[in-house]
Amino acid sequence: MTHAHNVTFYSFSGTLMLPLFQSAQVINNMVSVERIDEFSDLPSEAAFTNEYDNQVPIDWPQSGEIDFQHVSVRYRDGLPLSLNNLSFQIEGGTRIGRLIFMDIFVQIKDVF
Repeated sequence: MTHAHNVTFYSFSGTLMLPLFQSAQVINNMVSVERIDEFSDLPSEAAFTNEYDNQVPIDWPQSGEIDFQHVSVRYRDGLPLSLNNLSFQIEGGTRIGRLIFMDIFVQIKDVF
């Protein structure tokens, strides 16, 4: 008799698990839709290309020197300056990390 009760319990719990699983799936899908809706309302980032892209000579750069003079930038309008009056020079042939180099130019590409 005990065995019959166990079988009934397992099939009853299995019957409950399917609706619970399905409701969890529906909730997950709705959260995904809400996130997509929120992301679609975010303000646009700067354009990937700009009018200065065609002004760069095809053989640029002729030397590897990097020279910044009094550079001030912010991430976007309305935010405080993230770099304020920055000046530095990196001589040609100086080894710097590629990630550092790329991060500098990705963050301040609108300066050029």
